[in-house]
Amino acid sequence: MSTPATTPTPSRPTNLYLLAVPLLIPILILSVYPSRVLRWFQRKRYQYEVTFSLYMLTPTEKFIFNSILFLFLAMVMIATALYLPASISNVLRRGWYYLLGDTHELDSVSRMVAEKLGGASDSLLSETRGVVEGVREGVTGVLGGAE
Repeated sequence: MSTPATTPTPSRPTNLYLLAVPLLIPILILSVYPSRVLRWFQRKRYQYEVTFSLYMLTPTEKFIFNSILFLFLAMVMIATALYLPASISNVLRRGWYYLLGDTHELDSVSRMVAEKLGGASDSLLSETRGVVEGVREGVTGVLGGAE
């Protein structure tokens, strides 16, 4: 009375396979062109050791120097990632303030301009009404006198 065990069949690739592909590409490149890539890394390592005079140090001193350099560069990168966006936004905000002023000042200036333009448009509208009334009276006077 036992039920047969069925094995699940995957219908689509799992996320593990998708994560493994980017990791396997460098290995594939190294296996296809091992001498060219390895020579480049050796050249860069030699250039690094000659630039910082590491070839004169003992292995322990090299390890200590490389550890300190790695920690320093890691801290600089972390600090850059954490604080640079806030610093850039702060500089942009201050530049915006220096160029255009405070937003409250902009609101008050826009209200003042709207009031001035509103008053000008009201006076223009009243003058236009006066002209229209004058023309209407003139036209009715001419047409009324013709009849």
